[in-house]
Amino acid sequence: MYIYVNEELMPSNSRALKLTDGYSFGYGLFETVKVLDGELVFWQEHMERLARGLSKIGMASDLDRDDMEKSAKHLISLNKLEEGALKVIVSKSGDSRDTVLSTRVAEYPAALYERGFKLKLSGSRRNTHSLMPRLKSLNYMENMLERNMALKVGFDDCLFLNTEGYLAETSISNLFYVKDGSLYTPSLESGILDGIVRGKVISAAISLGLEVFEGEYSLEELLSSEEAFLTNSLMGLMPVSEIEDVKKDIKFDGVLGKLQRLYGDMLNAERYI
Repeated sequence: MYIYVNEELMPSNSRALKLTDGYSFGYGLFETVKVLDGELVFWQEHMERLARGLSKIGMASDLDRDDMEKSAKHLISLNKLEEGALKVIVSKSGDSRDTVLSTRVAEYPAALYERGFKLKLSGSRRNTHSLMPRLKSLNYMENMLERNMALKVGFDDCLFLNTEGYLAETSISNLFYVKDGSLYTPSLESGILDGIVRGKVISAAISLGLEVFEGEYSLEELLSSEEAFLTNSLMGLMPVSEIEDVKKDIKFDGVLGKLQRLYGDMLNAERYI
């Protein structure tokens, strides 16, 4: 049996392409791990989340983390990657699984942090009753489509509300805002991913003596906030400067600035463990 891939004829059992449940139906998960100075950042946290996710979708979660870490470090060295991302994909393949590691350059220039992200409100909603938003699933098309539509009209990302009408997340990051000196972020029950950096920021804020609230919040509360920012593993903490046509101040001497500095200390500590 043969198939066509990008106009090239090849056997369906070719090593170049395996028509597994992972490839055919997006049955699998991924993690995107930051690489800084050639080192993996928060590797153990990513592997723990991956194992939890695999268990939730009925796949074996007994990852050999030591061997995978050795392979990841070898790949980073081989590809001479100093700063960027390591992507780990684990997908269903019959009764087994396929694991793919790849690297790419991924940099966020300093000028982007100074300008901040501009967000467009998405017409799609995060389903609070579904498991899918809580997973780093290979079913990522909705995120890509919504983000691409935002990029085409001059924004940096899209902002999702959930099916209850409350704030959720963006296509690539978790959301935080500051009001009256306290930090607010949508709860996990809002239909969002349990981001690695989200957890680090919450811990950092508590260590600074800030009150942190996780709950259901309206778009109006975000728009009237004093500061807003996004988090993910590659960009860390990214200021938000605009939501639709509402401008937001970026206060590097405010809560965001304090958290950015503390997060930078976390990154340095992680690299030299």
